[in-house]
Amino acid sequence: RSAPILENVPLGTAAGGNRLATSLELRHPLKSPYNFYTWGEQIADFTHDVIHNDSNKDSGENSKVTLVANSIGTMSALQSILDEPTLYDGCFVIN
Repeated sequence: RSAPILENVPLGTAAGGNRLATSLELRHPLKSPYNFYTWGEQIADFTHDVIHNDSNKDSGENSKVTLVANSIGTMSALQSILDEPTLYDGCFVIN
């Protein structure tokens, strides 16, 4: 799971340079429990609990999943892939 605050994160700038963010807050600015990180966690949890559940292990396959995303949901799908790359083999984006 993602930490709520990242420390010393290198970031790119619009001018093509780099800067170091000493403290990067990941929580929603309005203190909402829902954001791209929590939605990404929900996608990963669904993949673990529903797609790779115990009954599917009988087939001997534990294959990776391709996420299909649309519009703003793409951000959550990509966040889920970043958080747990071993679960996924890619993301198909529909716009």
